[in-house]
Amino acid sequence: MDLSDARSSDVEENGESSSRRKSGRAIRKPQLFSQDASLITNIPEKRKRTTANEDDEGNEEEEDAEEPESEDDTEEDDPDEEEERERRRAARRAANRRRQSGKSNTKPAPSRAAKKAKTNSAGKSLAIRPAANGKTKKAAPKKRTAPPRPIFHATSEGLFGDLFEHEKDTETVVEEWLSAYEKDPVEGMRVIFNLFLQCTGADLSVDTADVTDEDHWPQRIQDLQEAHLDTEPSDYPLISKDKRFRNFRSTIIDFCDSWVESLHRSSLLYNSFAPGMKVETWLNIMSSSGNRAFRHTSTLCSITIASALCDIAEEIATAVSTSRKQLEGEKRKKQANKGRISTIEGTILENEEKLVTIEELLKEAFDTMWVHRYRDVDFKIRSECFSGLARWIQTHREMFFEPQYVRYLGWGLSDSVTQVRFAVVAQLRQIYEIKFSIATLRTFTGRFLRRLVEMAMRDADTNVRASTVELLGLIRNQGLMENSEIDQVGQLVFDVEPRIRKAAGRFFSANLQEIFETHTEEMAEDITETFGDQEDEDDFEAPKRSWIKYKCLVDILQSYDGQRDEQTMERQRMGTVEALSGAPVESRFFLATEAIYQHLKELSQWQSLAGYLLYDHSQISESPPQDEVSNVRQFFALEEGQDSILLEVLVCAVKLRILEIARSDINKRGQKIKSLTDKIPELQEETAHDLTQIIPRLLNKFGAVPEAASAVLRLEHLVDLDKVQNLQKDTTSYTSLLNDINRQFLTHSDQDVLAEASVAFLHARSSDEMKEAMESKVQELWDDMIDTVGTISQNRDVQAGSSVSKNVLVELSNTVARIANLASIVDCTSIIETVPVATGKKRKQRSEAPFNTLIHLVKRGLREEESSEELRSLETETIVNSIKTLLFYFMWKVQALSTAVKTGSAKYSTSYFETLAKSRDVFAATLTAVMQARKILDDIRFSAVTTFLDLQTLFGTLRNIGMHVKGGPENVDEDVLFQTQGLAQEIIPSTQILISKFHDVAERSLAKKLKKEIRTSVEDDDGLLESAQDLKDLPSDDEEENDEQDEDTVEDESVATERLRATILAEQRLCELTGKIVLAITGRVIDSSGSQRGKLKKKLLVNKSLLGPNYKEVVAFLEDRKARPPASNKPSHKQDAAPRVGSSKPGEPLELEDDPIEDDAEANAVAAEEDEDEDLLSRGLVEEHIDDDDNENNEKEGEDEDDGSGQEENGAAEDGEEGENGDENEGEDEIMGD
Repeated sequence: MDLSDARSSDVEENGESSSRRKSGRAIRKPQLFSQDASLITNIPEKRKRTTANEDDEGNEEEEDAEEPESEDDTEEDDPDEEEERERRRAARRAANRRRQSGKSNTKPAPSRAAKKAKTNSAGKSLAIRPAANGKTKKAAPKKRTAPPRPIFHATSEGLFGDLFEHEKDTETVVEEWLSAYEKDPVEGMRVIFNLFLQCTGADLSVDTADVTDEDHWPQRIQDLQEAHLDTEPSDYPLISKDKRFRNFRSTIIDFCDSWVESLHRSSLLYNSFAPGMKVETWLNIMSSSGNRAFRHTSTLCSITIASALCDIAEEIATAVSTSRKQLEGEKRKKQANKGRISTIEGTILENEEKLVTIEELLKEAFDTMWVHRYRDVDFKIRSECFSGLARWIQTHREMFFEPQYVRYLGWGLSDSVTQVRFAVVAQLRQIYEIKFSIATLRTFTGRFLRRLVEMAMRDADTNVRASTVELLGLIRNQGLMENSEIDQVGQLVFDVEPRIRKAAGRFFSANLQEIFETHTEEMAEDITETFGDQEDEDDFEAPKRSWIKYKCLVDILQSYDGQRDEQTMERQRMGTVEALSGAPVESRFFLATEAIYQHLKELSQWQSLAGYLLYDHSQISESPPQDEVSNVRQFFALEEGQDSILLEVLVCAVKLRILEIARSDINKRGQKIKSLTDKIPELQEETAHDLTQIIPRLLNKFGAVPEAASAVLRLEHLVDLDKVQNLQKDTTSYTSLLNDINRQFLTHSDQDVLAEASVAFLHARSSDEMKEAMESKVQELWDDMIDTVGTISQNRDVQAGSSVSKNVLVELSNTVARIANLASIVDCTSIIETVPVATGKKRKQRSEAPFNTLIHLVKRGLREEESSEELRSLETETIVNSIKTLLFYFMWKVQALSTAVKTGSAKYSTSYFETLAKSRDVFAATLTAVMQARKILDDIRFSAVTTFLDLQTLFGTLRNIGMHVKGGPENVDEDVLFQTQGLAQEIIPSTQILISKFHDVAERSLAKKLKKEIRTSVEDDDGLLESAQDLKDLPSDDEEENDEQDEDTVEDESVATERLRATILAEQRLCELTGKIVLAITGRVIDSSGSQRGKLKKKLLVNKSLLGPNYKEVVAFLEDRKARPPASNKPSHKQDAAPRVGSSKPGEPLELEDDPIEDDAEANAVAAEEDEDEDLLSRGLVEEHIDDDDNENNEKEGEDEDDGSGQEENGAAEDGEEGENGDENEGEDEIMGD
């Protein structure tokens, strides 16, 4: 902490400015200080201090002159002006002293001049700084380098020494003080006043005269504060992290409690001298000090004393209540004991007088200290105040549990500091947990409930929100919330923050239980008649009471899910191509079930929930119920759409139950219980058995609905195949389940269903016994799909590449989508390469390999777009999925070839490599043709660009395959190794220019949505772009969109949401394309040779600070590579210089702006200048590196391979980057790696 900051922050209540550094003497009152200091200072010194108050700037220079050692390195005042001021001040002081003393003062003047000359000589060694408006710029206070002064000069005298130095017991210290006080009250008060002063970190004290002069206490405390500020304190014990003060807070609180208790026991609290009132007055005055240490320490002590008084008041009030009961009982006796009655009445009167005294002290503390400090500028002091008030309310309810006091806690809910709001909410939770007067709580709740709900919904801090939700749960339990407010808080089970969902889960479950109890009470007789007294737990399909709770649960979830219809429309509009890539996200209902699972025991009985879903609700008549049973059945009958919600709940419940079983043998202490451990396998087998029996029935009932089918397929992922293999019956059931999954795969076109079915196939492959059965099922799928796509490809319109009917296009699109999903998990090379066996006369003479068929489908991207939106969407899906399938095909080919070469088992002929290279070239040429033919950067063109980059990067990983051969390259045939490495090739310049243009389109699209002005990298001799006009004429994917609305036009929520969605998609598309280019540059398949080498990399970095943090992180990989020392045989001093030159440029843009989204033209201009300067500085180094690499490429191919040996690792990184950048094949490399 800066010393000058500490001083300036402590004078906010005295009206002093904290914007600049001031001397401690500048804030004093000269008259009062002179009276105090006249006993120890001479006349010239007194005159000196008066002059200091008149000339603040000169005073600052005097203070600097007194500490030249700490200021020489940092003070940067103009030497000429400073020397002139010093001469004037020296002359003025000399004249004043001559008039006062009548003696010559020539001797001290040269001494001071010599002392000041030391500072001046330091100033002359500094560079001259420009002056503003003719005035010298003052040095910033934060540049002081003087070491901070000690927090406190510890003393071993008085109460402070006993408590913190000698570490005596607080009760012993209090008893010793009480004995001393009884002998000399004034001395006792002086000692305790000094304790409070020393607790602030000040090495100050008061004398007995100060204690007795109560009228001058405020001024004395002010003088003490100023004297303390002269020491420039950096900290004070209450907030210090020093080990000496680790127990400071608890010690001083214990002392105050014991001190008040001793005054109460000795009746000194109630006598005429009243030490309690004097201490309270002293602390209240200290709490109004401008010094933060004084305020905070005195506020804590005052609040602690008041809390102890509240405890005593409650004790006395209880005694008065007991005495009154005894008095009434004594008076009701036939022969009343008048002496006893008189004694009891005297006791009551005495205690009531004590209560009056205590309440006067409490009122004084509240009115004088609390009402000012709860609004203190320091949030820690505000937190102390609210915590203290809450304790007073809980302990002394008769006085403080009134609306006039409780309302302050409500006002604290609007504090701007998170810690204060959190403290207030925590205190309110304690208050609501105790059964207080409902009338007062109702008044408070009615006034501040809206604010509490607002905090739970939208507070900036997650901890505050979670704590507020728990508080609202207590308020709801007392019946102080309306249904609309309950629903608002209950919807937080759908919140994006896990902590909020967890806190809302208890609230939601309590509300659900209350609704369930309400319904069961209304139908108590009907429920008993329907379910009987005992239910059959083994028969999960028989109706149970838990079905009523499931019905209540799904009703609430459905009512809370107001975005269900909107999400369905959004999902249909986005489709599978535009959807944001990334890891699968659980549904809202799944996340909500996670939050409420532990509070709803019925969810652990998931078999009953499955039986509720399998129950035929259609047989329940909608006519008015005729008897009790039909009335209950009509109540728990599911409505439309509720089965899909409950299926999501079922998936989550099964998953959590499996995890619960796995941890069921661990107690709360984390210890395993052997008896429970032995039961875990039995429970796991039971779960696996039930799943294999239930999933096929669920698929049979809900398989026609895509949303429901995908949820049921996720249940298959939870089946423990090891447990299924132990039971022959379950194995047969699981084989039947695979047939059902095959049926779902062939009958659905929904992407979610296909994805879940694909994962189910992978799950089946994880078991050795199930793998064979799964492979046979997958082969059946391949045969069926290849036959279907082959049949459709014989269609005349498909062969001609013209428009086809909707029915044919739908079937073709669905089939290709299935092929793409299956190719992502199963090696498809033999299927794609092999010409299918002719099974019909129509195909007998015109059968072709699926590879050629898919290439033909990709070429449909060369056609003009369909006029119908529906047909255009189907064409897009067909072409994109065909491109994905072919990419998977080459990925499987490269993976097999790479594995064979690395293991030394590669035995391939030249024709194999020629065929593979030819297939690759055909696919690449088709993609290039599609890129050139499309008018805008639509989904087809974007997929072609990214796939082309992936394809080239994929084969680029084979460049250094020889470095990873097991046992060395000599274990592989030389021709095979040479031809394998020859498959890696660089993208031709014309295609590089085309890819660069596509990147410009994506950049401009995002910049337009962000309303940013981006810089271009067009140069006269730059081959990436032909001209500046060419950049302006680039097609944009926004051409089909309507003109944007005026900025001044008020947008409704739906328009704003759609605009945000479009911006996110544009950013995702740019980052994905940029990520592919970065991988290609890393793999040395683009921008690595020729006259344009490095130009594309430079172009990617031009706008890195303007297009968002995601884009900045993507291109940061290029900067990391640039920061590395170049591989060169030049002298070591040049190698050392390279990192410095390269590292200066990447680091500087990071400092231009905190938020890359914010536009900063000035920072952009600076970055551009730095780029040019750095380019000039490092041009020789870069050219030298390029020449070296070119020579190595031309003269020594082996050395070139050595230089790129790290690229295999980069190739491994590429696979991970593909997943991160959102490509649809995000899991394939891992699958192939298996």
